[in-house]
Amino acid sequence: MEALFLIIQFLTKRYLMGQGIVILILGVLIGTGLWLIGVPYPYFWGFLAGFLEIIPYVGTTIGVVLPFSYMLIVSDTLWQPFAVVGLYIMIQQIEGNLISPNV
Repeated sequence: MEALFLIIQFLTKRYLMGQGIVILILGVLIGTGLWLIGVPYPYFWGFLAGFLEIIPYVGTTIGVVLPFSYMLIVSDTLWQPFAVVGLYIMIQQIEGNLISPNV
């Protein structure tokens, strides 16, 4: 029974470390992309989106809706808010197909 507990503890620790790495990578990628688009406070939005990834489906939606809405309010053009959505779609594809399977 103790061996089973140790295995569960080991696997849980590895899972949480993997999730932390994914959150960090997503935060940096999204923050850098938002910086390139010209969004104010890009790394705040990036790491917020990274942490929200913990919540399946809903976290991703909230992570894109917040900066999209913010950019609709503060941006003089419409290309920036829609570039935010495009960035999130691109990074979610990269995360789902490259990052998470390999971490």
